[in-house]
Amino acid sequence: MKDFFISYSPTDKNWAEWIAWQLEDAGFQVVIRAWDIRPGRNLILDLQNAVVDSERTIAVVSPDFLNSVTTKPEWAAAFVQDPTGDKNKLVPVRVHECEVKGFLAQIANIDLVGLNEKQASDALLRGIQLGRAKPTHSPSFPGALEERAIQTLPPFPTSIGVEAQSEEDSEEALIDYLPHPLAAPFSRLSITDNEEEQFDALDYTIKNFVKYLTSIALSQYWQDNPDRKQLRVWLGSLSESRLLTSLTVFDQIGEHYRIKSQKPYLYPILFERFLSNVDGSSSIAKTYGLLKRLARIKKRDSKQPITPRDFLTLLLEFRQTNWESNPHEIEEALRKSLLSELRGALTHLLTLFTPLFRYGLYYLERVDRDGDDWVYTLVEFIGPDGKPTTVEETFREQGVSEPTHKSNRLYLCTPQNQPLLNLQPLLISRFYEIYFLEYIGEEKALWYSHCSLPKRYNPPDYYRFLSTRFEKGLEEKVVEDDLVDDLQKASDELVQDESTQRIEEMPLSILMTYLSPEAREALEIGLGEALRIGRFWLGLEFLLMGLSKQADGLLTRKLAEIGVEARDLRGALRSIVGVKTKDWQNQQNVQELGAKSFSTLEEIDPSTLDDFYGSGSENV
Repeated sequence: MKDFFISYSPTDKNWAEWIAWQLEDAGFQVVIRAWDIRPGRNLILDLQNAVVDSERTIAVVSPDFLNSVTTKPEWAAAFVQDPTGDKNKLVPVRVHECEVKGFLAQIANIDLVGLNEKQASDALLRGIQLGRAKPTHSPSFPGALEERAIQTLPPFPTSIGVEAQSEEDSEEALIDYLPHPLAAPFSRLSITDNEEEQFDALDYTIKNFVKYLTSIALSQYWQDNPDRKQLRVWLGSLSESRLLTSLTVFDQIGEHYRIKSQKPYLYPILFERFLSNVDGSSSIAKTYGLLKRLARIKKRDSKQPITPRDFLTLLLEFRQTNWESNPHEIEEALRKSLLSELRGALTHLLTLFTPLFRYGLYYLERVDRDGDDWVYTLVEFIGPDGKPTTVEETFREQGVSEPTHKSNRLYLCTPQNQPLLNLQPLLISRFYEIYFLEYIGEEKALWYSHCSLPKRYNPPDYYRFLSTRFEKGLEEKVVEDDLVDDLQKASDELVQDESTQRIEEMPLSILMTYLSPEAREALEIGLGEALRIGRFWLGLEFLLMGLSKQADGLLTRKLAEIGVEARDLRGALRSIVGVKTKDWQNQQNVQELGAKSFSTLEEIDPSTLDDFYGSGSENV
């Protein structure tokens, strides 16, 4: 028996397919007319069987759905089986503004109207869950909520043609949507007034965009147990330092998947968008024409459609000739004529790929056992500054004896936080900073280049053997599997090498995720005690207070053994740090107070406390 049958009107087919995709991606089994009732089948009988043989029916509610004669029997059949709604047999999902009347109006719906795609996916998956909807974490304190900016990104489901109209969306909203390797340079492009720095940031964004796409494409091919000889060829192409070569590799991998009947999960939003036509009046099309004129290339037929592939290829060819070796040396007149046009075209290009950016770039911090499940703790890199922070909703893997995915690797993850592609060694996180693998031809060595800063990381000696292999590249025959296997081995050793130093570089917020429940409780109580008496730092005195308040804690037991009252110890500690709040003795739940502020903890040098909070903090 299937989990869901999806009932929809023909005009809402795109919504029905989007909903079906989200559900199957989350592990549910779905029956949908567009995919499961093929030509030659008896439509009425198949629909009858689909309703009967599915645990629940989803009604895609819109004005057309409510007016359709054909959809009424489908949702009515589910309603008859569960008229009181106790079994959740019928789940209405509202996708357009409409007034629902009659029996259908009595059933609580999942409302997707006005949401962006990430919000809608989350609302859908939360809504179809059975049982209570209690969150896994304490809700935020309502008095401290801040207004959140509303993103003006493209709606969904949508077509390339519709998305092309959204290029006027603010760059600020787009930055919030981009993965860190793209958000960092694109943000610099937005905030700097210096023309030369703007052009440098623009070029950095172009370079990272191509490298990001190529890393995902190569990782996809690698994961699919491919032809090792072909994989060596594409990896060997990294010895060609030209960015145009990376784009060619991406293009060739896309062509490989285009002719395969079984396409990867990301194919529609990764490769198809690369080959889809853009509107002739769009920024991409206009800038394409400008590059043609500047390069003195014969004018293209204005009626011939243009794709992101056409635009990127021409742009990188033009870049290779005019500024690839050093963007700072580009002629001022050329920079002036290109800057605004390229900026608009790049914004449009990134907007076209926003569905891809819903797939988070997360570092798999660790994997823990919880009963029969594996729980993955993920770290995301927030905003242009790439500040690492743990993802609140962990991913749970069920039904396997060993975890499928490895810790301390950078993964592309689904919108539901499920690891999808291991991007290492092409894209790595080293001490919570992101680097791209690339070959420095003139130095004949492999390096990792920082995604947002002008610095490189030189891997340990075990990477050196790869340099000559990459040099051989496309022509010389090498021992079977040597490059692929050795690169993977070097990648694993790189993780092992870093593990000895990671604890020293680990941000405080991530370090806190390693705490046991007892240790976190002690910290929360200690922080609550600090806030209670008007101190906004957490020192050893407050940690001792927290430990002394744990009823079955080790410190509590030791104090009892030597005849010291825990509250007397806390009083002595308060006298050391000094009480700042007059009404501190009012009854309060200090653990609750500390828990609400726990996520705001920041690491600070103790020697600077006096500068922030005045005298009396020198005893920390």
